[in-house]
Parts: sequence; structure tokens; C-alpha cells
Amino acid sequence: MSVPVLILVHGRSQGGKDASELRRVWLDTLAAGLGRERAASLADFEVRFPYYGDVLDGLVSETRSVPGDVIARGAPVGADPRFLQFQQEMAEEVRRRRGITDEQILDEAPDGIERGPLQWGWVQAILRTLEKVPGLSGDMLQRFTRDVYIYLERDQVHEAVNDVVAEAIRPGERAVVVGHSLGSVVAYDVLRRTPGLAVSAFCTVGSPLAVRPIREKLDPIGFPAGVGQWFNAYDERDAVALYPLDHDNFPVQPAIENFNAVQNGTDNAHGIIGYLNNAVVANRIWDALTDAKGASGGNEGEGH
Repeated sequence: MSVPVLILVHGRSQGGKDASELRRVWLDTLAAGLGRERAASLADFEVRFPYYGDVLDGLVSETRSVPGDVIARGAPVGADPRFLQFQQEMAEEVRRRRGITDEQILDEAPDGIERGPLQWGWVQAILRTLEKVPGLSGDMLQRFTRDVYIYLERDQVHEAVNDVVAEAIRPGERAVVVGHSLGSVVAYDVLRRTPGLAVSAFCTVGSPLAVRPIREKLDPIGFPAGVGQWFNAYDERDAVALYPLDHDNFPVQPAIENFNAVQNGTDNAHGIIGYLNNAVVANRIWDALTDAKGASGGNEGEGH
């Protein structure tokens, strides 16, 4: 029987980094969450780290109509109006979820500001307010929003990034897939588009899939065929993973198992280190790998 494959799909803001070093950080952090005895078992599995950071950053830098500095400059002339709406919807989702009031936003807004669709003074004020809330970052949110929008809306970007990840997720091959942040969106899209999979488990951490503007770009949603189980972990303070992947926010069958007790120690409660060193998350990944290793046949490829 072939050895199961562990596939690690990173998020945004990884361009210009050393892929082998990123892979090492992921595995070292996962080992810390497992503890010494189980961490030694990681050597029994093949690990793939499909690195798309340079591809994404290069294509994003060429997309002039989607700005990444709304806080400082607002919406420039010629900006994609669909992106402006997407950015505003994302900002509103975060501010409502985090209980930020109109009064707090108005403190950051110029006099006479208007609210409503594509009122960029209001969006700037929301993002500036987020900069003052511990654990939140308006700058991180606007850049995340830009990258995820470009990935979802630009066919060239979408196909180029998916191609990198799809090369690592191969039909018929027993695997466990872990996706973080934007990487959870990419991995989900690849999984649902790839026939003949034998993925024992899909684990998402810090995932924005349930955030309405993102979920709507992925409609129709569904549980990927060929995936045996789906485990989603998030920190309730995470500014990107705003909602669980549950019936109310990401209704698929069979239901996704959600774990909300992560206490991510990174500055924005979103970093991969604060997820993979969680013992529950790390051991769910390990259990899925060992179950896949011990399975003799099964129905992972039959789908849902």
C-alpha cells in the first residue's frame, strides 16, 4: 500500500519566501502540537507543500484596477467597481462581527461622510477603526481582500494558482489536505473540481470560506466528492475566519466538524503557527494520516 500524502496549502503574503523554509516551519509547528512521540511518526508520510506565493504576488502586482492601499488613498480613478463593492462588504462583515459601532467609525471619518454602496470615505473609516482594535488590522484586511478577490475573479490568476495546488492533489492517491486562510479557499476549489479523489480528510484552519462575499463567489457550494471528512478549526478572534463552516454559514452535507477553541498566539490570531501548534488540530491531522495509512480500501473516492 502506498504511503498517505500530507498536503499543506499556505495562504497569501508568502511571495518572495523560501518554499523549503516555509515547509519546515509548518512541519516544526505541527510537530510541536503533536508532542515528541507522535511527531516522530511524521517521517512515515510523504509531505507536499505546493508553493504558489510568487505566482499569486506576481499576478496581483499586474492588476492595476484592484487597489491595495484604500486606507491611505481611497478608491483610485479606474478601480474595478465590483472590487469596490466586495471590499466594502468585507469591511462591513468584519465590523459587524466584531461589534464596532457607527460612533467608533465616525470618529475616524471626515465631516459630511456618506454611508451606502461604494462610499469610500466610509470604508476608509472602517479600516482605520480596525487599526485601533487589538488583534485586528485594517491594513491586513484590505490586502487580504484584494488578493482573495483577484484570485476569485481573474481567470488567469485563478487557473495559475489552482494549477500549482492541483499538481500536488492527485486523483486516486490517499491524502490528507490542510489549507490555511486563502489556502483553504484554493484547496477547496481544487478539491471540488478534481474527479476521482481519495482524500481521507480535509482540514481547514483560519478559513474565510463562510464569509458571505467570499462564499457567494463560490456558489454553488458543496462537500467535495472524494473527501472523507472535513474538520475546520478557528480562533473566534481571527479577523479573517469570521464564522464557523456550519449550517447557517456554509451549508453542505455531510456537515463539517467545527472546532472553535483555538487560542492563536499570533498578533492577529490568524497566523499558521498559532493553528498548527494547537494539540487538538495537530492530533486531528495525525489521526487522519494514521487512519489513511491503516485503511485497506474504503470509499473515500465515492463522494458525497
